[in-house]
Amino acid sequence: MALFGIPKDLKDLMNSKKSGVALALLAAGTLIYHGIKAGCRSLGNYIEERAKRKTNRMQADSMTEFENLKFEHRKAERAEKEEYARRIRQESKSSQETNTTPEC
Repeated sequence: MALFGIPKDLKDLMNSKKSGVALALLAAGTLIYHGIKAGCRSLGNYIEERAKRKTNRMQADSMTEFENLKFEHRKAERAEKEEYARRIRQESKSSQETNTTPEC
């Protein structure tokens, strides 16, 4: 019985006395093998590239989150320094007002 036009008993074909049958079968088998191998390699490369993109995206997201946290931290530090400087100015201003002597 033949499956897709290929005889079930390939051994008979390989031992065929007809010239080129064995070579044709070997060539067809080699092409099929290399086609499958190339397809698997291509699929593997595709999967690997997707994994790299996903990893890079995750790293970019985490870096963005880290950069946002650094920005917020710097913003809070700046606000604290400004508040501290404002308090120091207020204290020095009020101490100057109490330490001034009236001019005659």
